[in-house]
Amino acid sequence: MTQREIALATKIDEGYTSRVVGRLEEENLVVRNQTGAIRPRDPGLLLDAWREEYDFEKHPILRGHVPARSGDALLCATAETLSESRVNHTASGLGAAWLVTRFAGLRLVTFYLSEQPPRPFWKDSPSAKRKEAPTYASSCRTTKVYSNGASDREGVRCVHPIQVYLDLGAHPERAPEAATELRKRYVGWRRSA
Repeated sequence: MTQREIALATKIDEGYTSRVVGRLEEENLVVRNQTGAIRPRDPGLLLDAWREEYDFEKHPILRGHVPARSGDALLCATAETLSESRVNHTASGLGAAWLVTRFAGLRLVTFYLSEQPPRPFWKDSPSAKRKEAPTYASSCRTTKVYSNGASDREGVRCVHPIQVYLDLGAHPERAPEAATELRKRYVGWRRSA
């Protein structure tokens, strides 16, 4: 893609895009062809550099506990509650990695939100009103929405697998293993020797 196409596709200011591309060129992470189109010199190296610099904690984060019988039930119930609240959302982290690869169980789900939920859904979720006790409570982390490359997976809107891979760097549990599996199966970008 050209620098202009990148700016339009990402809805990022052309000046800022130019500075980022310039920095990536200085670090020899991207190259331009004769027409000015930009591509990664080594996609695996670029992904590694991106993950090294990425900071999930820079997003405003809401944390809470939602009673659920399983990780996938938590994922679906949280997505459903957010949809009912009309909050635009996309799943990431362990929940999205599980939907993409079916690798590693989860107790933690992460959603990017377009806005603060109208009420703290983890306090009065439908499962909390049931008489039976949940098997365990799981954390829910939420921040702003990323929709570029998002797709629907089993009724849950998920960020692009590369965003999932980046977000897994800040997650506990089996996140490192899930990231390795996601990269191997879906992203496929390996660092050149």
